[in-house]
Amino acid sequence: MNFGRILLFAFLLYYSTIVLTVSSAVVSADSNFIIQTKPNQELYLRQHQLKTEYQQSLKTLLENYSHEEGKQQSMQKFEDDLLVLMVPVEFRNLHFQLVGAINKFKEGDLASLDETSLILEKIVKKYSWLSSELSLFIINNFY
Repeated sequence: MNFGRILLFAFLLYYSTIVLTVSSAVVSADSNFIIQTKPNQELYLRQHQLKTEYQQSLKTLLENYSHEEGKQQSMQKFEDDLLVLMVPVEFRNLHFQLVGAINKFKEGDLASLDETSLILEKIVKKYSWLSSELSLFIINNFY
């Protein structure tokens, strides 16, 4: 009878050790998952904040160069101000198109001006949030 109790106690110890090992492994894996996802959440929040800041800054920049006093300033100054903006991943293509269009404009010939205007009009169609400011910029600087 004592041998049976000892054997039962050994099995209980063995199985409780397995249960503790598995549960601690699950907790460890869960905490590692949380640690791994936290930077992704921070990155997402940072990109969202950067997106909002970029949209607002670009609108303000276009408004500044769409008024009469903005016309007096050079396109080089506009390009410099454009290049200073921090660009979120989502708007990299837009930013490259804007910088490329301004470089075309600086070439100065009539074909370059027409091409710049076409590029900017395509941007207006693709990015609706930018349409009013960019349309005003096009009208005041290219027509």
